[in-house]
Amino acid sequence: SPKSFSIFVTSAIIIILKKSSTIVCEISKILILFSAKYVQTLAIIPIEEELSRVVEEKKEYIVRASVIKIIDDSCKFFGSSYEGRFEGTKTIMGVSHKSPIIIEETTKMIFFPTTSPRLSTCSWIALNNIKDYYRSEDNTVIIFNCGKKIKLHLSYPIIDNQVLRATRLEALLNKRIKEIEKNANF
Repeated sequence: SPKSFSIFVTSAIIIILKKSSTIVCEISKILILFSAKYVQTLAIIPIEEELSRVVEEKKEYIVRASVIKIIDDSCKFFGSSYEGRFEGTKTIMGVSHKSPIIIEETTKMIFFPTTSPRLSTCSWIALNNIKDYYRSEDNTVIIFNCGKKIKLHLSYPIIDNQVLRATRLEALLNKRIKEIEKNANF
């Protein structure tokens, strides 16, 4: 299996509390979790305005930062920003509301928001880690490739639309990459 690794981009990480597999961290920049083959981060879920839950395949972290700050800092780590990635999606797809974004293109790290990113209740989900999702009363349950599940207090059509938008963005990205490769090999 590919070697996975975590990168901590921060001037100070202070572990405040450790309970089972949950670690509470104080950060000044961001915690980014990914691997060469796949994104380990499954979801970033708000707890409070400046407190987020980062769900990854094997661990969960409570991070003292808003969800949008974590997304923005992740984009910055890869040489852009949330605004830059948002504008990129707008250019590629023409979508400017609840837009999915490409955090990093070589690993096709695509995340989508569950609501408007301006809202403090907005979670972000990693597209490439979704195995399935289904309706559960008025909620939606997402099953990830690793077997973890999260229940979102959003209707199935909302999540379905966001998954479809993110999948469309991925398809357009793949198409552009193939065109570049084709033109490079005339």
